[in-house]
Amino acid sequence: MGILGYVYLIYALMCGIDKTLPCMFYELTGYPCPSCGLTRAMGSFFYGNIADGLRLNPLSIIVAIYLLLLPVLGLIDLSFGKNYFRQFSGSLFRVLNTPAGAVTLLLIILLNWLYLIFYSPL
Repeated sequence: MGILGYVYLIYALMCGIDKTLPCMFYELTGYPCPSCGLTRAMGSFFYGNIADGLRLNPLSIIVAIYLLLLPVLGLIDLSFGKNYFRQFSGSLFRVLNTPAGAVTLLLIILLNWLYLIFYSPL
C-alpha cells in the first residue's frame, strides 16, 4: 500500500497536480495542525526548492529523509538479502519508546507546531 502512495506522489508532482485535501484541524479551529504544509513541502523538495519546503514546515526535512531512506533500505534488503529495514525500524522504535526519546519527539513536534501557528506562510 505504501508503494501506491509513492507512485501517486510522484505522478501528482510530475503532472503538476496541486490538489491536496484541506486540513480538518485548520478548518475547525483556524489554526494549523502540526503537519500543515507537509504535502506542499514534499512537493517543494521534489522540485529542488529546499528552502521553500523548510519554510512551509520545518519538520518536513526529517519526514523527507525518512521517506527516502525507507524504500532504499527495503530495496537493499530485497536485493542483497540484508535486514537493514527491520534493524532501522527497530532501532527507531527503541529510541522513541524511551521516556527521553518520547519527550524529545514531543518537544520537536511542539516547537514545529508553534512555528506553524506564529510564523507559518499558510
